[in-house]
Amino acid sequence: MKSQGLPGGKEVMVCEFDIEKRPISLHIPLHRLLAGFLQTAAEIDRLETLISRESLPRNFLEMLIEHPLRIQALCAQAQAKLWVRNGNSLLHQVYLYRHKGSFYDDGFDYDILILQALCILLGPDAFLTILAKRFKLQHLFLMPSVSSLFETSVLDPVVIYEALKLMINIVTHRPKCGMSLEDCIRREIVHALAASDLTHSSLQSAMCTRLSGSDKFDKVLKEVAEFSNASVCTEGCYTLKADSWDLYDPYFPRYTAREHQQAQDRYVQHLKSSNKMHEGMLPPPILFPAFNSFGKTVNMLWCPSMLFIQYITLFKRSTNLINDSSLCAVLHILILAADMAPIIPDKFVSSSERGRDPFSHDSFDQNIGDPHSLPGGSLLSQLIQLWSSEQLEEPLRADVTKLLKKLAERCPNNGKVINERINIPKEKPKETDDKESMKEQARKRQQEILKNFTAQQEQFLRDSGQEDLDMELMEDQCYDCVLCRDSSSLQQSLDENRPFGPAGFIQKSNLLRAVREKEFRAPKGDVDLLTVDINETEQAKEEEETLEGAW
Repeated sequence: MKSQGLPGGKEVMVCEFDIEKRPISLHIPLHRLLAGFLQTAAEIDRLETLISRESLPRNFLEMLIEHPLRIQALCAQAQAKLWVRNGNSLLHQVYLYRHKGSFYDDGFDYDILILQALCILLGPDAFLTILAKRFKLQHLFLMPSVSSLFETSVLDPVVIYEALKLMINIVTHRPKCGMSLEDCIRREIVHALAASDLTHSSLQSAMCTRLSGSDKFDKVLKEVAEFSNASVCTEGCYTLKADSWDLYDPYFPRYTAREHQQAQDRYVQHLKSSNKMHEGMLPPPILFPAFNSFGKTVNMLWCPSMLFIQYITLFKRSTNLINDSSLCAVLHILILAADMAPIIPDKFVSSSERGRDPFSHDSFDQNIGDPHSLPGGSLLSQLIQLWSSEQLEEPLRADVTKLLKKLAERCPNNGKVINERINIPKEKPKETDDKESMKEQARKRQQEILKNFTAQQEQFLRDSGQEDLDMELMEDQCYDCVLCRDSSSLQQSLDENRPFGPAGFIQKSNLLRAVREKEFRAPKGDVDLLTVDINETEQAKEEEETLEGAW
């Protein structure tokens, strides 16, 4: 093991391990057995009491974190297609581990629980340092000298994004450390239906048995989704309700790359249909309750090491290292931090007290506004430059705008800097309100028309003396609609604002005139309507007119 420096002059021991050259396994049963113990015991007592560092062997926690963290780094490399020359065996194992039923429930989720516990016990700075070393991102994510910020590195952008995604999941993914069974089922259903509409059986097979076999499954499904009836070409599927999109998390760890893209496209489609694209593309972060000490994982969001990771990502956003996904992940982390970081009054700290490291203040707001030892200005300056960039897409600019407004509300000093350097346009909710009011008025007019139509229908039945027909239709007997083929009773259709009743089709015809003319010519007997030939009658009429003209 090798010592690695931390902010504030501290140190942490890190194992020297190369994933590409050393053996690694996805099966770590002892770690998951410990995770199961922590899951049960964390409801009763604090994590620091359950695992006391003083009673453990030296560097035990630093060694304990290695195996689950190596698996996450291996999955990130597989996602970046760095193992394609080894065939499909590894890719299949990673797919089972992260995306398939009970494999992720008994494997991935317990590994995340271990990492969450060690993030608390080791401290967020030590945890992020070990994570950066294991993902081979130490030259990018660890605090270097000023000159090294401008050095070029050969790193894979997908690995960088996967590392940022893991940091988000350490804070937000809580199925084993606080979420109720109902919340777990709801989250799984929402994200499965966010990627595509599914049948009931497909939805159950996409989830682990612990959740799909629960008696709460159907109840939660009815709350978040609606069923679309089968047609000639399609099966009956469940579709996500509009208000259920508020639970969508773009960093849901179960998604494959294809499912993530499908869910993101459908989410953007939902924003456009609900006229919310002007509010930004990033959904609001969601944090579920956590057991006792596990809520402390949020401290990682504003620790010095995390602030530097955010800074370096924004600083190198124009290089090939940082793609749009990594940029959105950093903005997501900053939004989480702005929502949850404690507000501490600013205080003056001299350069001797502050030390050499940036982000050495106790206050999150003071750290993001302090340009100490950073070549590109403060983290706040990087956000302002990002907002001013012409290459930034408008939906993403709206997310940066929301973030800057939150930072300005939290700290008057930062708000003053923001207002001096950029002019953030004020919100214009009137246009949105006008469109919503127009939609609401259209709905009211439609309902009024349906009510009037129903009243006229009832009045017609009463005036035509067909009380018996009315009473017959009001019974529980069901009728089939000739248009939509839906079956319902009259009372049910009235209750659902879907008027239902008999209809007739009127078309101009020469049959009646032909019958009368044949009756006039026939000496006696009745005329059979089925034997009347309209064409023959028309021909006879033309002959008579011709004779009259000749005469």
